[in-house]
Amino acid sequence: MTRLIKLPQVENVGISQRATVPIPLGRTYNKIFLFCEGNITKALLSNIVLNVNNGEKQRWKTSAHCHALNAYKGNATDAAILEIDFTERGGVDEAAKTMGCYAMTQEAGVQSATLEFDIGVYVASAASKVIAMAEVDVPSRNTLIKRIRSSQKTLSGAVEESIKIPYGKSGEQLQRLMVFGTLASINSIRVRRDDSEEFETVPVARNEFYQKTYGKVPQAGLMVVDFIPHSLMNHMLNTALIMGSDGKPRPVENLEILLDVNAGGTFDIYAETLTTSDRP
Repeated sequence: MTRLIKLPQVENVGISQRATVPIPLGRTYNKIFLFCEGNITKALLSNIVLNVNNGEKQRWKTSAHCHALNAYKGNATDAAILEIDFTERGGVDEAAKTMGCYAMTQEAGVQSATLEFDIGVYVASAASKVIAMAEVDVPSRNTLIKRIRSSQKTLSGAVEESIKIPYGKSGEQLQRLMVFGTLASINSIRVRRDDSEEFETVPVARNEFYQKTYGKVPQAGLMVVDFIPHSLMNHMLNTALIMGSDGKPRPVENLEILLDVNAGGTFDIYAETLTTSDRP
Protein backbone atom coordinates (compact mmCIF):
# COMPACT_ATOMS: atom_id res chain seq x y z
CA MET A 1 0.00 0.00 0.00
CA THR A 2 1.29 3.45 -0.93
CA ARG A 3 1.74 5.80 2.01
CA LEU A 4 3.61 8.91 3.15
CA ILE A 5 6.24 8.40 5.87
CA LYS A 6 8.65 10.59 7.79
CA LEU A 7 12.31 9.82 7.18
CA PRO A 8 15.01 9.98 9.88
CA GLN A 9 16.10 13.40 11.07
CA VAL A 10 18.16 15.32 8.52
CA GLU A 11 21.73 15.40 9.77
CA ASN A 12 24.05 18.44 9.81
CA VAL A 13 21.48 21.12 8.96
CA GLY A 14 23.17 24.52 9.24
CA ILE A 15 24.48 27.55 7.40
CA SER A 16 26.73 26.52 4.46
CA GLN A 17 26.63 22.88 5.56
CA ARG A 18 26.39 19.56 3.72
CA ALA A 19 23.25 17.87 5.05
CA THR A 20 22.49 14.14 4.88
CA VAL A 21 19.29 12.11 4.99
CA PRO A 22 19.76 8.41 5.84
CA ILE A 23 17.22 6.38 3.85
CA PRO A 24 15.93 3.28 5.66
CA LEU A 25 15.91 0.04 3.70
CA GLY A 26 13.04 -2.37 3.28
CA ARG A 27 10.69 -0.26 1.14
CA THR A 28 10.23 0.92 -2.43
CA TYR A 29 10.59 4.70 -2.72
CA ASN A 30 8.38 6.56 -5.19
CA LYS A 31 9.21 10.11 -4.11
CA ILE A 32 11.31 11.95 -1.54
CA PHE A 33 10.25 15.34 -0.19
CA LEU A 34 12.33 17.96 1.61
CA PHE A 35 10.11 20.38 3.53
CA CYS A 36 12.01 23.61 4.26
CA GLU A 37 10.93 25.69 7.25
CA GLY A 38 11.84 28.99 8.89
CA ASN A 39 14.53 30.88 6.99
CA ILE A 40 15.57 27.87 4.92
CA THR A 41 13.96 27.83 1.48
CA LYS A 42 14.15 25.37 -1.38
CA ALA A 43 16.24 27.87 -3.36
CA LEU A 44 19.06 27.46 -0.81
CA LEU A 45 19.48 23.75 -1.59
CA SER A 46 22.09 22.70 -4.16
CA ASN A 47 24.38 19.82 -5.18
CA ILE A 48 21.62 17.32 -4.40
CA VAL A 49 22.92 13.75 -4.68
CA LEU A 50 21.19 10.40 -4.19
CA ASN A 51 23.65 7.65 -3.35
CA VAL A 52 22.79 3.94 -3.42
CA ASN A 53 25.45 1.45 -2.27
CA ASN A 54 27.85 4.43 -2.14
CA GLY A 55 27.31 5.03 -5.87
CA GLU A 56 25.82 8.24 -7.28
CA LYS A 57 22.44 7.59 -8.95
CA GLN A 58 21.04 11.11 -9.22
CA ARG A 59 22.70 14.53 -9.11
CA TRP A 60 21.06 17.94 -9.37
CA LYS A 61 23.27 21.03 -9.48
CA THR A 62 20.48 23.18 -8.06
CA SER A 63 17.02 22.62 -6.61
CA ALA A 64 15.73 24.95 -9.36
CA HIS A 65 16.73 22.40 -12.01
CA CYS A 66 14.89 19.59 -10.21
CA HIS A 67 11.90 21.92 -9.73
CA ALA A 68 11.86 22.73 -13.48
CA LEU A 69 11.62 19.06 -14.47
CA ASN A 70 8.75 18.52 -12.02
CA ALA A 71 6.95 21.59 -13.36
CA TYR A 72 7.50 20.42 -16.97
CA LYS A 73 5.82 17.12 -16.11
CA GLY A 74 2.90 18.92 -14.44
CA ASN A 75 3.77 18.11 -10.81
CA ALA A 76 2.80 20.45 -7.98
CA THR A 77 5.53 22.95 -7.03
CA ASP A 78 6.14 25.01 -3.89
CA ALA A 79 8.89 27.47 -2.90
CA ALA A 80 9.42 25.62 0.39
CA ILE A 81 9.26 22.00 -0.82
CA LEU A 82 11.68 20.03 -2.98
CA GLU A 83 10.20 16.90 -4.54
CA ILE A 84 12.48 14.25 -6.00
CA ASP A 85 10.13 12.14 -8.09
CA PHE A 86 11.08 8.67 -9.31
CA THR A 87 7.68 7.97 -10.88
CA GLU A 88 6.46 8.74 -14.38
CA ARG A 89 3.36 10.85 -13.73
CA GLY A 90 1.58 10.15 -17.01
CA GLY A 91 2.24 6.41 -17.22
CA VAL A 92 -0.84 4.61 -18.49
CA ASP A 93 -0.71 1.81 -15.90
CA GLU A 94 0.93 1.08 -12.54
CA ALA A 95 3.94 -0.63 -14.10
CA ALA A 96 4.63 2.34 -16.39
CA LYS A 97 4.21 4.84 -13.56
CA THR A 98 6.52 3.07 -11.12
CA MET A 99 9.14 1.17 -13.13
CA GLY A 100 11.87 3.68 -12.17
CA CYS A 101 11.08 3.77 -8.44
CA TYR A 102 13.86 2.75 -6.08
CA ALA A 103 13.53 -0.62 -4.35
CA MET A 104 15.76 -0.01 -1.32
CA THR A 105 15.78 -3.66 -0.34
CA GLN A 106 18.31 -6.43 0.15
CA GLU A 107 16.41 -8.44 -2.47
CA ALA A 108 17.24 -5.69 -4.99
CA GLY A 109 20.88 -5.71 -3.86
CA VAL A 110 20.78 -2.46 -1.87
CA GLN A 111 22.84 -2.24 1.32
CA SER A 112 22.79 1.52 1.91
CA ALA A 113 21.17 4.70 0.62
CA THR A 114 21.52 8.40 1.46
CA LEU A 115 20.39 11.75 0.10
CA GLU A 116 22.86 14.63 0.47
CA PHE A 117 22.56 18.32 -0.29
CA ASP A 118 24.25 21.65 0.41
CA ILE A 119 22.46 24.44 2.27
CA GLY A 120 23.25 28.06 1.47
CA VAL A 121 23.44 31.11 3.73
CA TYR A 122 20.41 32.09 5.79
CA VAL A 123 19.63 33.84 9.06
CA ALA A 124 19.83 31.21 11.77
CA SER A 125 16.72 30.63 13.87
CA ALA A 126 15.20 27.83 15.94
CA ALA A 127 12.44 27.46 13.35
CA SER A 128 14.86 26.95 10.45
CA LYS A 129 15.02 23.25 9.61
CA VAL A 130 14.53 20.66 6.89
CA ILE A 131 12.12 17.76 7.35
CA ALA A 132 12.42 14.77 5.00
CA MET A 133 9.48 12.57 4.04
CA ALA A 134 8.87 9.98 1.36
CA GLU A 135 6.10 8.29 -0.54
CA VAL A 136 6.76 4.57 -0.21
CA ASP A 137 5.27 1.33 -1.42
CA VAL A 138 5.62 -2.36 -0.68
CA PRO A 139 9.12 -3.91 -0.82
CA SER A 140 10.31 -5.09 -4.22
CA ARG A 141 13.24 -6.89 -5.83
CA ASN A 142 13.02 -4.68 -8.94
CA THR A 143 16.44 -3.27 -9.86
CA LEU A 144 15.22 -0.74 -12.46
CA ILE A 145 15.75 2.88 -11.35
CA LYS A 146 15.32 6.38 -12.75
CA ARG A 147 18.81 7.82 -13.05
CA ILE A 148 19.86 11.46 -13.48
CA ARG A 149 23.29 12.22 -14.95
CA SER A 150 24.51 15.81 -15.12
CA SER A 151 27.25 17.71 -16.95
CA GLN A 152 28.06 21.27 -17.94
CA LYS A 153 29.24 22.93 -21.15
CA THR A 154 30.74 26.43 -21.23
CA LEU A 155 30.86 27.63 -24.84
CA SER A 156 32.70 30.72 -26.05
CA GLY A 157 30.59 31.46 -29.12
CA ALA A 158 28.46 30.06 -31.93
CA VAL A 159 29.30 26.37 -32.25
CA GLU A 160 27.87 22.89 -32.67
CA GLU A 161 28.95 21.05 -29.52
CA SER A 162 28.82 17.32 -28.83
CA ILE A 163 27.01 16.02 -25.72
CA LYS A 164 28.28 12.70 -24.40
CA ILE A 165 26.16 10.09 -22.61
CA PRO A 166 26.79 6.32 -22.25
CA TYR A 167 25.90 4.05 -25.17
CA GLY A 168 26.66 0.56 -26.43
CA LYS A 169 27.67 -1.77 -23.59
CA SER A 170 27.22 1.12 -21.15
CA GLY A 171 23.95 2.28 -22.70
CA GLU A 172 20.64 2.82 -20.94
CA GLN A 173 17.04 3.74 -21.79
CA LEU A 174 17.01 7.51 -22.43
CA GLN A 175 13.77 9.20 -21.42
CA ARG A 176 14.70 12.86 -21.64
CA LEU A 177 17.64 15.12 -22.31
CA MET A 178 17.40 18.49 -20.56
CA VAL A 179 19.48 21.57 -21.39
CA PHE A 180 19.36 24.59 -19.06
CA GLY A 181 20.61 27.92 -20.39
CA THR A 182 19.59 30.91 -22.50
CA LEU A 183 17.04 29.44 -24.90
CA ALA A 184 17.52 32.27 -27.41
CA SER A 185 21.10 31.03 -27.83
CA ILE A 186 19.99 27.49 -28.77
CA ASN A 187 19.29 26.87 -32.43
CA SER A 188 18.50 23.19 -32.07
CA ILE A 189 19.54 19.80 -30.72
CA ARG A 190 20.08 16.78 -32.93
CA VAL A 191 20.18 13.12 -31.83
CA ARG A 192 21.44 10.44 -34.20
CA ARG A 193 21.79 6.75 -33.21
CA ASP A 194 23.97 4.83 -35.68
CA ASP A 195 22.36 5.61 -39.07
CA SER A 196 18.96 6.67 -37.66
CA GLU A 197 17.82 10.24 -36.99
CA GLU A 198 16.06 10.00 -33.59
CA PHE A 199 15.53 13.73 -32.93
CA GLU A 200 15.87 16.14 -35.80
CA THR A 201 17.09 19.73 -35.63
CA VAL A 202 13.79 21.08 -34.32
CA PRO A 203 13.83 24.73 -33.09
CA VAL A 204 12.97 25.38 -29.45
CA ALA A 205 9.55 26.99 -30.07
CA ARG A 206 8.28 24.17 -32.30
CA ASN A 207 9.58 21.56 -29.88
CA GLU A 208 7.73 23.24 -27.00
CA PHE A 209 4.43 23.40 -28.90
CA TYR A 210 4.68 19.69 -29.68
CA GLN A 211 5.21 18.93 -25.98
CA LYS A 212 2.24 21.11 -24.99
CA THR A 213 -0.03 18.95 -27.14
CA TYR A 214 0.70 16.13 -24.67
CA GLY A 215 0.05 18.28 -21.61
CA LYS A 216 3.69 19.05 -20.78
CA VAL A 217 4.51 22.52 -19.44
CA PRO A 218 7.66 24.02 -21.02
CA GLN A 219 9.81 25.99 -18.57
CA ALA A 220 11.81 29.20 -19.02
CA GLY A 221 15.48 28.50 -19.59
CA LEU A 222 14.96 24.77 -20.24
CA MET A 223 14.91 22.86 -23.52
CA VAL A 224 13.74 19.25 -23.23
CA VAL A 225 14.37 16.54 -25.80
CA ASP A 226 11.55 14.24 -24.69
CA PHE A 227 11.35 10.74 -26.12
CA ILE A 228 8.20 9.96 -24.10
CA PRO A 229 6.05 13.14 -24.17
CA HIS A 230 3.02 10.83 -24.43
CA SER A 231 4.32 8.73 -21.46
CA LEU A 232 4.50 5.57 -23.58
CA MET A 233 7.49 3.95 -21.91
CA ASN A 234 8.35 1.63 -24.82
CA HIS A 235 9.29 4.75 -26.82
CA MET A 236 12.38 5.46 -24.69
CA LEU A 237 15.56 5.71 -26.77
CA ASN A 238 17.59 2.55 -26.26
CA THR A 239 21.24 3.66 -26.25
CA ALA A 240 22.48 0.11 -25.56
CA LEU A 241 20.94 -1.99 -28.33
CA ILE A 242 19.43 -1.44 -31.75
CA MET A 243 17.73 -3.89 -34.11
CA GLY A 244 20.07 -4.97 -36.90
CA SER A 245 19.17 -5.66 -40.53
CA ASP A 246 18.96 -9.36 -39.65
CA GLY A 247 16.20 -8.66 -37.14
CA LYS A 248 18.48 -9.33 -34.16
CA PRO A 249 19.54 -6.76 -31.53
CA ARG A 250 23.13 -5.54 -31.63
CA PRO A 251 25.07 -2.98 -29.57
CA VAL A 252 24.71 0.68 -30.56
CA GLU A 253 27.96 1.68 -32.27
CA ASN A 254 27.53 5.44 -32.31
CA LEU A 255 25.34 7.98 -30.50
CA GLU A 256 25.71 11.54 -31.74
CA ILE A 257 24.06 14.34 -29.77
CA LEU A 258 24.78 17.84 -31.08
CA LEU A 259 23.87 21.11 -29.36
CA ASP A 260 23.81 23.93 -31.94
CA VAL A 261 24.10 27.43 -30.42
CA ASN A 262 24.35 30.90 -31.95
CA ALA A 263 26.08 32.51 -28.95
CA GLY A 264 28.35 31.53 -26.08
CA GLY A 265 27.13 30.70 -22.61
CA THR A 266 27.02 28.06 -19.90
CA PHE A 267 24.63 25.14 -20.38
CA ASP A 268 23.76 22.60 -17.68
CA ILE A 269 22.82 19.26 -19.22
CA TYR A 270 20.92 16.37 -17.63
CA ALA A 271 20.13 12.93 -18.99
CA GLU A 272 17.12 11.16 -17.41
CA THR A 273 17.39 7.44 -18.02
CA LEU A 274 16.00 4.11 -16.93
CA THR A 275 18.71 1.66 -15.94
CA THR A 276 19.58 -0.91 -13.28
CA SER A 277 20.76 -0.02 -9.79
CA ASP A 278 23.90 -2.19 -10.02
CA ARG A 279 25.44 -0.02 -12.75
CA PRO A 280 28.34 2.22 -11.66
